[in-house]
Amino acid sequence: MPPGPKEAGVETMYIYAVRHTRVAVQPDLLYGQSDVPLLPGYQVRAAELKEELPEASDVLIVSSPLSRCTLLLEAAGLPFVTDDRLMELSFGEWELTSWRNSTDPRLRRWMEDFVAYRCPGGESFRDMVNRVRGFLSELTGRGAKQTIVVTHGGVVRCLMHLCNGMPLTETFSYRVDYGSVTRFCAGNTRCAGSKA
Repeated sequence: MPPGPKEAGVETMYIYAVRHTRVAVQPDLLYGQSDVPLLPGYQVRAAELKEELPEASDVLIVSSPLSRCTLLLEAAGLPFVTDDRLMELSFGEWELTSWRNSTDPRLRRWMEDFVAYRCPGGESFRDMVNRVRGFLSELTGRGAKQTIVVTHGGVVRCLMHLCNGMPLTETFSYRVDYGSVTRFCAGNTRCAGSKA
């Protein structure tokens, strides 16, 4: 990887955000912070990621504590620490229920305003952004030059907002594929997130 650009004498910190691979659940299930299994074959992507990402000796690796993230790193043989702030959105009472079959009128309200409307017993998207902001602020303060985070689609979209300034409502216009890597810059500089 090329060295990061500098702005006003401050070196850019790169974050490589990895979304976990596909999970073994029905497509309309709200699984958020529930610990659901990965589909078989994730080990193949784990081996590829080990080759695609910066050397483990040169980076800090932080994962969501959910097994769909940690299993990927374990399969790659990479050392890591976990941080609860990298978990997916909490759907609260709606965890492990079908959004397609739901008759809860509150679910429609959430879909119409997912940024501000808080899932009953869970979070709003803004709540999640705030906890990811705390993680990012702490990470920046540590002075890490490169960090790998293995996380969830919602957290990657939070980083689109926090690192790139993308409006929250626009972040879902961009695909975040399972097993994908998106590179961000953080700290006192800003650069566009891009596929690594």
